[in-house]
Amino acid sequence: MPLLCGILGLIRVCLILFCFKNISYPCLSFAQWVVCSLPLSVKILSNGAIFPAQCCPSPYHGYPGGLNISIPEDKQGNVEWIYEQIDKKVVEGGNAGRMGTWVLPANMNLIYSLTAFGVDLCEGKTDIDDLEYLKDTFRREYGVELSFRLLPKVQEGEEV
Repeated sequence: MPLLCGILGLIRVCLILFCFKNISYPCLSFAQWVVCSLPLSVKILSNGAIFPAQCCPSPYHGYPGGLNISIPEDKQGNVEWIYEQIDKKVVEGGNAGRMGTWVLPANMNLIYSLTAFGVDLCEGKTDIDDLEYLKDTFRREYGVELSFRLLPKVQEGEEV
């Protein structure tokens, strides 16, 4: 297994060094992105390659460092500002429409939305099983439409 990982790592380095235009470079795992994000995003931008999205759901993941975007203290957590900066760098680099990121940082969205849902739950505004209220909470907090699927409940005394 270590040999295979080494070979795959070498292939990834070659892809970074010889990043070709009109080839898509998806990042399929967190480990690949952590190791390759900065050089890969720089090469993709400079060579006009296609980059659909990074593996983890956040615009903060790799782009600021790879695109040389420093985030001032007063802009930390300002998602709209980081999108504007990423867009600006990608357009300046001549790769508009060829690089992508997630619509919103999922971890931040989950924390804010589930906290709001929990507060409403404690205040008696909703029930724990109210899926529509949960969807509305996500919509209120981030303005996005999400799809949820509840798994079947295990009944008391039922074997799993």
